[in-house]
Amino acid sequence: MSFKILIENCPLDDIAQAKGLTTNDLIKEMEQIVFSGTKLNLGYWVDEILDEDQQEELQDYFLQSDSDDIETASAAFDGDYEEEELRLYRIKFISEVAN
Repeated sequence: MSFKILIENCPLDDIAQAKGLTTNDLIKEMEQIVFSGTKLNLGYWVDEILDEDQQEELQDYFLQSDSDDIETASAAFDGDYEEEELRLYRIKFISEVAN
């Protein structure tokens, strides 16, 4: 069994706890990794929290938006998405499109 499979089957909360972090801090670390130009494959976790239509909606938003600011995105969707959902999708988007 590969390391990737083990991680994919593990909830983010469990990974954060194993690293001695909160989920928010783990997401911050992932954001820093992606913002530095490294790709991360978060498809598994994003697929667990957002359906295909939601992902398409967010993809369209981030492609057309002048900013990737989470507060701006949350306001644009009138709170339809939780901050964690937006942040994880933004990481996936940046990994796939920008990096």
